[in-house]
Amino acid sequence: MPNGTPLLGFRLDQALIAARNGKGDFDRNHEFFQLLERDPVLSRMGFIFEPHDVPVPGRPDGDHDHTGAFTRRVPGGVEWNGRYANRTRLFYRGDGSAAGDLADVMSGSEAVFGRPLGASQVSTHDGWPVRATAVYAGPANAADQAGGGPPPEALIPNPLGPPGRTDSPKVAAARRLNVMAHLITAMVSVGPPLMNQTDALGAFPLQTSNGYTDPTGPELRPTPEAEAHRAQVGLLNEWRSRHLRLLQPEKFHTARDVTWCHPSGRAMGDGADWRSARAFGRLVHGKELRGDGASGDVTEGAPQLWLGSQPPDSVGFVLPAPPQPAAPGGRWGFVADASQTRWPLQDLMVETPNQGLQLPRLTADLWYDEAKGGIPTFAPGETYKLQGGSAALFVWLPAPPVPADRPRKK
Repeated sequence: MPNGTPLLGFRLDQALIAARNGKGDFDRNHEFFQLLERDPVLSRMGFIFEPHDVPVPGRPDGDHDHTGAFTRRVPGGVEWNGRYANRTRLFYRGDGSAAGDLADVMSGSEAVFGRPLGASQVSTHDGWPVRATAVYAGPANAADQAGGGPPPEALIPNPLGPPGRTDSPKVAAARRLNVMAHLITAMVSVGPPLMNQTDALGAFPLQTSNGYTDPTGPELRPTPEAEAHRAQVGLLNEWRSRHLRLLQPEKFHTARDVTWCHPSGRAMGDGADWRSARAFGRLVHGKELRGDGASGDVTEGAPQLWLGSQPPDSVGFVLPAPPQPAAPGGRWGFVADASQTRWPLQDLMVETPNQGLQLPRLTADLWYDEAKGGIPTFAPGETYKLQGGSAALFVWLPAPPVPADRPRKK
């Protein structure tokens, strides 16, 4: 794998086909499952299963009812949430009443399916990359316009500026903001993010999906913009891997582990709050998921705060206090904001021989030590200005150290 990235698993499209018997019915004891369990390599791999199926006799729309059973039958298997991409895109396009749907898919659509689904479908080869929907309003070549593109459910564009490449810094910045807001949101949603290489690598969308083709250049140009994008995605990916225990579907329960936050700093109410929301936050408590501290990493198991807003207006977000027993007297440490082209934590990333770029052990003084530059922190009750269409991420830190020349309170 490139850059020493380990191969962790596979994605299977229309996976139910692999477990049909001679009559075309789903068979939970099919030899396919036995082969996976016996294989010394595959039995340790992860699998993401597409929740779609080909038509079968008597079921022209496929056999969706058995996708969950198929997923549970495979160790390490997760089912992707097909609702995720569109609900997220509608929010960041600015559609009204989209906040509640975004909150639902960030939680794995637990309220819809009765269980959190395992993977957030940001984009796939036939799902139109987020970068492409910010560039085009529809298919960009004759073959796709003739019907070779993705189904209508995948077509939620948000074109920013004239179609295709742009020399306008304003349009380029708007597109970059839109894509990065999607990716920050995906990295803190329940279940692993499933995305197209165009979104992951920062490439211009060239022939990377069924829906968009631009013949004007090579697909993965090593531009400074693409390199900056990959660096930020690398940090988000490393951050997520450090906090996976907070986001595993089998351990995560929205009602127990989350407080949805109004921009005023209070908890979101029902009905009217969600219908009128143009911005909201998600506070993951972390209290029952906190690590034992053996790693010395202060962010391990700590509360996390995500903020998201719709374009075009900025919003002043009053940062809430985390629930007890979070470390008293602490502050929110800045991690990421889609409106910024570089984040301080990126400067801490180190290259490792086999795992690529990784974060070191994170200590509170990385944020608080002004002599080393420090990273912004915010007290509960402070107002954070979030740009319209952006997303931001914070982590709860222990209380800052008392300077040696200041007497400690008894």
